[in-house]
Amino acid sequence: MKYCYNKKLMIEINVLSLPVGISEQKFQWVIRKDEYDFFNEDVYINGFFHINNIHGRQIEFNGKIEFEIQLVCDRCLKKFKKKIEENVIFILKKDYIGDDIDIISFNDFYCNITDFVKDLVITSLPIKVLCDENCKGICPGCGVNLNEEKCKCNL
Repeated sequence: MKYCYNKKLMIEINVLSLPVGISEQKFQWVIRKDEYDFFNEDVYINGFFHINNIHGRQIEFNGKIEFEIQLVCDRCLKKFKKKIEENVIFILKKDYIGDDIDIISFNDFYCNITDFVKDLVITSLPIKVLCDENCKGICPGCGVNLNEEKCKCNL
């Protein structure tokens, strides 16, 4: 597994380390908890890709990312961990000028994909965060977590 993280809080891919032609590669990327307010801990993203490196000028990634993240339930406010998997396709293209969000330009040796990976993580998160589909939430009267104890008021 290749670590693609350095002290500058950037996620980079060493383009020269990818073999020409078709290969399978594993990566681990890190987003530090202090980079976003809602991250309670570092997020380790594992990437598993089929790569087609076309003579170092265009490199196509087709695979998936997976990570585990600590979230807070929208109904009961309990913290819980959720594993997320997302299919991913993107292209690294030498000296690309354009606005396609799935094509990332690189120049010589390294390609900075920090913003792309952060966007993948953020857009992979559910809109409504629930610890369980059947979460009962908290009582608006007495404030108890209805998943853990019975209501103490008459609401």
